[in-house]
Amino acid sequence: MIGPARLAAYEILSAVTAGRSDLPAAIAVARPALHDERDRALASDIATGVQRWRAALDHLIAQFSKRPVERLDREVVEILRLSAYQLLHLTRVPASAVVDDAVDLTRRMGKPSAAGFEYAHRFRETVTSKRENPSWTPTPTMIAENPRLPRWVPGGHPMNPLGVRALYLGSSAYRIHGTDAPWTIGTAVSKGCIRLYNQDVLDLYPRAQVGAKVTVTWDRFNSAPGYASSSRQPSGPRLREMRQSDLPSRF
Repeated sequence: MIGPARLAAYEILSAVTAGRSDLPAAIAVARPALHDERDRALASDIATGVQRWRAALDHLIAQFSKRPVERLDREVVEILRLSAYQLLHLTRVPASAVVDDAVDLTRRMGKPSAAGFEYAHRFRETVTSKRENPSWTPTPTMIAENPRLPRWVPGGHPMNPLGVRALYLGSSAYRIHGTDAPWTIGTAVSKGCIRLYNQDVLDLYPRAQVGAKVTVTWDRFNSAPGYASSSRQPSGPRLREMRQSDLPSRF
């Protein structure tokens, strides 16, 4: 059975995309059918969040489907948007529930371009290159969301978001990389990359060779006690926001 909040969110987004309604009106129409206030809040949260992150979500869908979103059925794109948004940004929502509802919705639609997406909680890619102390360039979407971001950060800079090592996946811009903000590990702040503690990516880097197969999954796994990601709390003060003046003058 599809969760009522997710079904309502899908109907809200479909109405907005088709031009039948604007977002506030579509949410208002959907609310009376939801008898639990928690479902009303979740449906509104999903629909509003998808609209806010729409460009980034479409980029993610295109990267993993290897097809422009314009070549996918509109209904399928809406399902993928609302599912990706929940998995990336709503940490309180169980991943299994999101995936199950996405599967049921795609089956209900019966669309041909849904083939292959019913189990889209697993993606497979290959390590195509590796970088030590990679430089970082924010995407146009990131700059639009936060115009204060520097346009480029050199490798090895203490405030480089990619940390000390990066493994590049396929032909996409997605990577397994370190971080300059260890307190964010495990929170919904990524744009699709896989962020690790620097000590963990330093351990992984020499063992993962170019050509290695990578399976990206929303499933949860228990960490081994020896790894940094195992319930150890980050220590030390949080770094301030990076400023352009932090970059070396020659850049």
